[in-house]
Amino acid sequence: MGGVCATAQHATAHPQIAPFTAQFASESAAAPAKRGRRADNSTAPRAVDAPPAAPVAAAAPAGEAAAAAGGPGEPAKAFLRAVKDGDLAGVLSCWEAHAAAIDLERRSMWDNTPLTCAAYYGHEDVALTLLELGADPTAENEHGCTALLFAAVESMPRLLRALLAIKDVARSLAAGKRAVVYNGTTDETAERTPLLAAAESGFVEGVQLLLAHGALLADARAGAGSPLALAARRGHAHVCSLLLTASASVAPTLQPARAGAPDAPPALRVAVSHGHMEAALVILGFAPSAAVADPGLVPLSATRGLLPLCRALIDAGASVDTPGDDGLTALHIAVRRDDAAMTRLLIALGASLHVTDAHGRTPRQLAQLSGHEALEEELARLEGDRPNDALRAASGDDAAGRAAVSAPAAEAVHLS
Repeated sequence: MGGVCATAQHATAHPQIAPFTAQFASESAAAPAKRGRRADNSTAPRAVDAPPAAPVAAAAPAGEAAAAAGGPGEPAKAFLRAVKDGDLAGVLSCWEAHAAAIDLERRSMWDNTPLTCAAYYGHEDVALTLLELGADPTAENEHGCTALLFAAVESMPRLLRALLAIKDVARSLAAGKRAVVYNGTTDETAERTPLLAAAESGFVEGVQLLLAHGALLADARAGAGSPLALAARRGHAHVCSLLLTASASVAPTLQPARAGAPDAPPALRVAVSHGHMEAALVILGFAPSAAVADPGLVPLSATRGLLPLCRALIDAGASVDTPGDDGLTALHIAVRRDDAAMTRLLIALGASLHVTDAHGRTPRQLAQLSGHEALEEELARLEGDRPNDALRAASGDDAAGRAAVSAPAAEAVHLS
């Protein structure tokens, strides 16, 4: 007997997953094949673009898997082999023929059960079947990884839904426990919770499911290791929006998150540092105060050439003339990069033409030293249109300087 229907003879130990097994049969055929994990089942990193391994023999037909399980202990070995290979027909055939000899909680290498093994390798259909057969959904391997964590890492929505429908699994989110796990999407090994892993992988449906079960409250959200910061680091703007919206809904004092989320400033810097403008704009939209909290974001955005973000940061109150970590203002950076569009935007937004860097050089002098003749000529011409600029640079009055930008001066920078 093949297919999921072969398990109808056996009592389902987790009735909570019944709604998911009905759709399992129809979805499994259409589900895209997932990239398999390594045979060593370790958490050490592997190259994402490694050359394909040598061809292996095709999985034995379901009948052969059962026939191979002849000697003592062979049924359990054949069953585990089928689990690792993602051979659903072989799993069902072994179970049907040798259910009494198969322990669903038997530990193999790295203390994996058949369920954690199937989830680790990304075999969603096999993992769902093992749940239906009665596998323990809360089992952990020696690293503390559960099927729930692997479902988040491997972006398996059906398995995640089925697991979260089990009360003991959903309750475990409250502990916010982290485990060391390898993520093939990022090609990194790190301590992660299910929410951290889903956010880092850009697993939108997974983030939604985990948030609906209270994962945001359980996870530590401060600093660059928060779910928001991990999503920002990878440029997952939609995930950033989901996390910030959820943060606002559980913290009424942020109505409606415009006062800023506690993890927004570090996440915004992470997004800008990695050049992810869309994610940065999403975070800034929810927490505009983050622009003022980190004055180095404007020069950092100029370094990345993120022109719309520079404008948005300055509009949100960030100083246009604050130097970055290297002592250069955004205008110095734009001139050094020979970025005419950025240079013109910053000047139109009030950037000082006379501010000096750590070596006492003005933007015009830096253009001359860098050999950018066109920008040097334009800056020299504009210096005559900004008589109050030197006074503003000396006083540090950025607001006054921005107000002093006349219509002729703004016109002179030829903004498109």
